[in-house]
Amino acid sequence: VRGGVEALQSFAMSLPHGEGGSRASGGPGEAQSARPTPATEALEAGLTSGLKGLAASSVSVFLANQYWPAFRHGLNVSAKTALVVTPFFFNFFLDAEHQLAERRLSEYSRKGPERG
Repeated sequence: VRGGVEALQSFAMSLPHGEGGSRASGGPGEAQSARPTPATEALEAGLTSGLKGLAASSVSVFLANQYWPAFRHGLNVSAKTALVVTPFFFNFFLDAEHQLAERRLSEYSRKGPERG
């Protein structure tokens, strides 16, 4: 997971500012912020939990297909594929959204409400 996150993070940082990349000062050769971007944190949280869900669901579907004839003959390939990938997407989007909301809340509480 770390290698994939680092590859996506380096791709995001190579994009011009405003297209997914977030630079500390905006300059191409200047130092970057020590804290990762909210999108990177959300991506990492989503991938971590999504891959756990994918591992559990793929093992479950494999075992059910192997040892349960009603499962093997009652569902087609599309249904079995959906049973494998749905937990990944659910966990990915849920944890990514929670991470974004948590980051937004911490930024808001750190800066305080705008007065005016």
